[in-house]
Amino acid sequence: MWDILLLFSSICSVVVGAPVTVTGHTGESLNIRCTYKSGYESNPKYLCKGACIYGNRIIMVKSGSPAEDQRFSLSDNTTARVFTVTITDLRTEDTGQYWCGVKRTGTDVYSEIVLLVKQVNKTTEDSTISPSSAKPSFFQHNRNKSTIQQHYNHRSEQINRCSV
Repeated sequence: MWDILLLFSSICSVVVGAPVTVTGHTGESLNIRCTYKSGYESNPKYLCKGACIYGNRIIMVKSGSPAEDQRFSLSDNTTARVFTVTITDLRTEDTGQYWCGVKRTGTDVYSEIVLLVKQVNKTTEDSTISPSSAKPSFFQHNRNKSTIQQHYNHRSEQINRCSV
């Protein structure tokens, strides 16, 4: 009976808090900040991808050793009780469910992260003619901006520049 109890306790996990969604863009870098409670400063930390099931964990990076995929790195600020996972050169296939893990005796402590990686749109400029005025409008799409600027050309016609 004790063997069954020990086996059960070794596959349990403790999930802390609601999932956190983070968004990045292809080709860019992203930092995932994982907090932990006092008393776990010296415990090993890691980030796993997917279900993170005991015995079938896909560990992306763990403290004290380099990651297999060199785009992933982990640093631990024990004073602030935060470990940070940096992912460089984000790819669309990095999108998914991740878990910040703190190893401890018996059951590890997890925080769920949902990573969304969006495709970077290059700056484009489109010209359209409005049927009512036959005046051109220019729409410029830039990532990381959401502004509308109004400009006037030399004939005092209004040109709208939109960044989305």
